[in-house]
Amino acid sequence: MYIKSLSLTDWKSHKSTKFTFGKINLIRGSNNVGKSSVAEAIEYLLTGRCDSTDDAGRGGDALIRAGSKRASVEATIGGNHELTLQRERNHAGTSVIASYNGRQYVGRQFDEFMAKWGYSRDVMSAAMRGSRFLSLPPGAQKELLADVLRPEAAKVPPEIQEAMGQCFAGFVLEEIDLDGARELEERATKLRAECTAALRELGEPEKVEERPKGAPTSAEVEKKLGSLRAEMMALTREKERIENDWATRCERRRAVPAEIAALEKRILSEADEKKYLEAIEHEGETNRAAQELRKVNLQIEDLEHQIKTANAKAGKCPTCGHETDTEELTKRFQDSVAALRSRIPGLAATADKYPHASESHVSLAGHREAVVSVEKLRKELADLRDFKPDVLPDTKAHQEKIEELEARIQKGQTVLSGIVAHAERLSAFAAARDKRAELESRRASADALAKYCGSGGVQAQMSSGKIGPFTDSINATLGKFGYACQFSLDPYGIEVARAGVPFLTGIDSLSESEAWRFSLAFQVALAKASGLNLVCLDRCDVLVGANRSTLLQTVLSCELEQVFLMASVDTKVKLPDSVCVFDLELNERGETEVTQ
Repeated sequence: MYIKSLSLTDWKSHKSTKFTFGKINLIRGSNNVGKSSVAEAIEYLLTGRCDSTDDAGRGGDALIRAGSKRASVEATIGGNHELTLQRERNHAGTSVIASYNGRQYVGRQFDEFMAKWGYSRDVMSAAMRGSRFLSLPPGAQKELLADVLRPEAAKVPPEIQEAMGQCFAGFVLEEIDLDGARELEERATKLRAECTAALRELGEPEKVEERPKGAPTSAEVEKKLGSLRAEMMALTREKERIENDWATRCERRRAVPAEIAALEKRILSEADEKKYLEAIEHEGETNRAAQELRKVNLQIEDLEHQIKTANAKAGKCPTCGHETDTEELTKRFQDSVAALRSRIPGLAATADKYPHASESHVSLAGHREAVVSVEKLRKELADLRDFKPDVLPDTKAHQEKIEELEARIQKGQTVLSGIVAHAERLSAFAAARDKRAELESRRASADALAKYCGSGGVQAQMSSGKIGPFTDSINATLGKFGYACQFSLDPYGIEVARAGVPFLTGIDSLSESEAWRFSLAFQVALAKASGLNLVCLDRCDVLVGANRSTLLQTVLSCELEQVFLMASVDTKVKLPDSVCVFDLELNERGETEVTQ
């Protein structure tokens, strides 16, 4: 990466400062003239954060020059295609806009654009701020190294595949790359926290007491309850039968006399019975007389018709129409009619002698039925003669037994409810125990997966093959100052040695000057390994004497695309022509001015 030009507007002490950079750039001046502000501006422009802010960019209001409402950093960045970039900060927040190859990138689009080039925010910050890497905790340091080294994917061992499947419902990877490891670490860490929270909420399930030995089972209690209910039902029905029988007898005692009286009205007197019997006895004779009477009447009607016809056709036969003596014929017909009429009184007297023959059967049947029913009712009444309606039936023993059974059933139901409740508590305890075991198992799997995918796990494993060349790259610079370092990923640690002196316990034991030299070597190696090929070396005043000369020789020979040095350097010192020098000073208004 090569920054051709940089413009600062209302950026800290810079009201309006413009730079046109070369490969090696020395920005010098006395203290508090705005040297470090330039280093901060470059880092903020590319990452949205700097030494004056936190990692999220909060605290950026301190970057705005006093009396102004916003600060702006603009740059032109060279390469195969030119990138123009502007980042602005106001009290509401920050905004960024970039233009590359005819396309614009705004906000997060720019971060994604830089990530595609392989320039992560953490790598760029570490390359441009020497204290950045040393200030990170060990885990973050390992992650940054993994970003730079970009190792190949690693095979996932079977036990970790099994943990994946348990954590994420059958999700299994046979191999994993760096981004996948970090994403899976984040998911596993979140799952572990969720399982821990669920376990805390679930608590330790309360153990359920055992039931006494020999205590009945629910099936035994239900069987006994069924027997008691059947017995109580039988007693209840018997009690109801007794009470219903008493009520029925009361009703019959009242109703039978009225029924007898109603039936007695249907019983015939002896005269009526005799009359109906005689009518039935002579029923055949009466019916024959009535039938003969109808026959005689029909014959008379026929003869009278023939007489009328003969009178109408005098001298001719009324039947065939031949000539005949109609007077004689008429007389014969009249004699026959007279003979038939003489029979009518006798037949009528016989048919009318027993006029009740047709209703005799019905009347006698009703009579006989009433006689039988009355007899039965009188017998029933006789049986009820000693019944006392005012004396209630004695069902006290039945009621007491029913109440006893109800109490036993209620007690049994209570026992059964206790057994059921105990079974439910046992079931709930077992479910909670199983749920807790499941959560603990899943949390253990999530923990194992998070550790495996973390910076101390597969990330370190994937990086271990490339850490050697990276260490050599650091030592190529560090050795010029008479030091060497070595990295250990598992367990993680960095040790630095002086020439002829055993390795120190760690970089935290280095002096300020030693730590700066290590950071310089690390920045250079980091810039080369990441392809950024750009470093900002602030506070170069830490080095004095020969070390300062070594620094200059180092940056001239480190083969980076661009280097920025910020230091208070004597202006009388002769510098190579390849170094672009920018002298900074404050004017009377406290604004930074630059001279090239």
